[in-house]
Amino acid sequence: MKNLVINVSTYDFQTYAADRFVLFEEAILAVGPMAELDATLAGLGVTRDDCAVTDGKGGILLPGLVAGHTHLYSTFARGWLTPFDPASFQDVLDQLWWKLDRALGREEVYLSGLAGAGEFLKNGVTTIIDHHASGRTIKGSLDALKQGVVDEGGLRALFCFETSDRFDVDECIEENVSFHEARRSDGQGRCGGMFGMHASSSLSDDSLKKISEASGDMPVHVHVAESREDVDRTRERCGKSIVERFDGFGLLREKSLIAHGVHMEDDAFALLAERGCSMVFNPTSNMNNGVGLPPLAKAVDNGVPWLVGNDGLGFNMNRDYQNLLFTHQLAHGPGSFDWGWLLGSITRGYGYVNDLLGCRIGRIQEGYDADFFVVPYASITPVNQDNIFGHFFFGLLDNLSPSFLWTGGRLRIRDGALADEAVYRRGEARRVAERLWRDILKG
Repeated sequence: MKNLVINVSTYDFQTYAADRFVLFEEAILAVGPMAELDATLAGLGVTRDDCAVTDGKGGILLPGLVAGHTHLYSTFARGWLTPFDPASFQDVLDQLWWKLDRALGREEVYLSGLAGAGEFLKNGVTTIIDHHASGRTIKGSLDALKQGVVDEGGLRALFCFETSDRFDVDECIEENVSFHEARRSDGQGRCGGMFGMHASSSLSDDSLKKISEASGDMPVHVHVAESREDVDRTRERCGKSIVERFDGFGLLREKSLIAHGVHMEDDAFALLAERGCSMVFNPTSNMNNGVGLPPLAKAVDNGVPWLVGNDGLGFNMNRDYQNLLFTHQLAHGPGSFDWGWLLGSITRGYGYVNDLLGCRIGRIQEGYDADFFVVPYASITPVNQDNIFGHFFFGLLDNLSPSFLWTGGRLRIRDGALADEAVYRRGEARRVAERLWRDILKG
């Protein structure tokens, strides 16, 4: 049965149109004004009775959002109970994240991915680029994530394993390469692989040499200069910057994702642009960790493409879109943030995913994949093509809770709740999280 959404405005970060319908299966079949609905259906040989009809009741239909850098293994970290008193970013890693990730086995990976997928959907996020780590299970961990997040949870995703000298480097390399190769040949456009590395400070030259030789032309996904410690340790050990070090091993490849870059040296930005790398900024996490703010102006000035992520801090993109603007204005003055920067970043994220997965997301047009959601919005001021992004930023992002959401044409959110709550196995995830915390507390 075909799906039909009626009585919505559509906005895909390029075009706004009021009083529309969208007809779709896995991909969009037709979009048009409500006044032309019956004629369009007749021309396609379809009646309303042939469709599952959803009345959007005047809401706005938008393409699902992309989280450009996240950590689904953080799903079980909410309300953390082990001793935590950090004085530096390295303390944050030692006292929280590295305690958590080394305790994760296959079941924890699968359930954190599945439960996390449901949370992302409830916030309008339908595609994620995930940076994974699990010390108890390296081999097969990305397949466990795929099962939970993509096959059952309904998201699209790019996955990698966070290679680090903390783990068995050879096993990390094998997991990244084998997963990438398997996904590259499946042709479904829903899941793909990158080569994951933790950070310069946790990888020796020997490890980088192995990675360079084994990973071929795979794009890399890595934290760079998130903290001052990463920069200083690399300079002390290697006598060069992080970006120079990675480039010396041939790891600054086209489509690679450089996460954070808070303390990156000024000359690194031009090199990233030259190599065809992209950056991904995570302002809320950077503030929470006390490491600084994204170097947005330097990326823009040097022509480095950039996306926005949440670094595993929650399951939405709302705060990071808003905090990117608010912190930039605070640091550089009112009017210093160009709206086109963020708008371009959002559309660029769709293009990035389309290139690596071979899908078509991000537009409300015939032929594009049916990954989108309806959000109620009754504005007290006019909405039109000229001001719709302002409404998105200052209106929709304040309460971005989809009433309906589809991925690949399948209904995932109905009337503001998961259409099939049982799929996401929240009760089982809660029991596993409780056991995980108990084991970590025991040491």
